[in-house]
Amino acid sequence: MPDKTKHQIALDLLNQNHIHEASRLLTEALAEQESCDLWNDWATVKAACNEINEARRGFERALVLDTENAQAQFNLGLILVNQNELDRGFSLLQKSALRLGKEEQAAGQPAARAPVQI
Repeated sequence: MPDKTKHQIALDLLNQNHIHEASRLLTEALAEQESCDLWNDWATVKAACNEINEARRGFERALVLDTENAQAQFNLGLILVNQNELDRGFSLLQKSALRLGKEEQAAGQPAARAPVQI
């Protein structure tokens, strides 16, 4: 079995509610090699730590690396709506919902409707 990456260890730490340790490992992993998923997870941790501007920066970078990533679109969309940037925020939320619905249909699952909390 291969050794776990820093990203994988950080996700394990998150599941154990060790947010600050996970944040440190995700930052180290980003310094080594960035990816959309890594930026999205880093930004999610920043949001959990109430570092919203850092979270926004991370989600923005994730979307630079993969403009079609539905999870990053959704996460950034929530932040933008919360910051009253409604046009772009709702646009991203709509794109992510459509993309996630198509992915579920491709997997043979009915599209789920997720409530949007503002």
